Amino acid sequence: MILYNTTFTFHNPLLGSFSEWLRERWLPEAHAAGLTDSTVARLMAEIDPEATAFAVQGHFANEDAAEMWHDGRGAELLSELSARYGERVLPFTTFMEVIEL
Repeated sequence: MILYNTTFTFHNPLLGSFSEWLRERWLPEAHAAGLTDSTVARLMAEIDPEATAFAVQGHFANEDAAEMWHDGRGAELLSELSARYGERVLPFTTFMEVIEL
């Protein structure tokens, strides 16, 4: 199982419109692509007094499914996000393999 994390850092005035985009566009499409158990969390560490960061995490069944989302529709949505907000919203994605100890 793959833990898929995208952290979005955005300028504070965008909180409403970015949250709406995340809730109405990104999350439904990621879920349709196989993302499960998603969580959205606000980073508590202050990166910049004028910015906020949300980490969006969920699981994909395997690396192929995560990469298909990330390189396909996920990339298209991030391009749309960039076109809309420019550098006022910056995403960073990591893939992590869930292991048992």
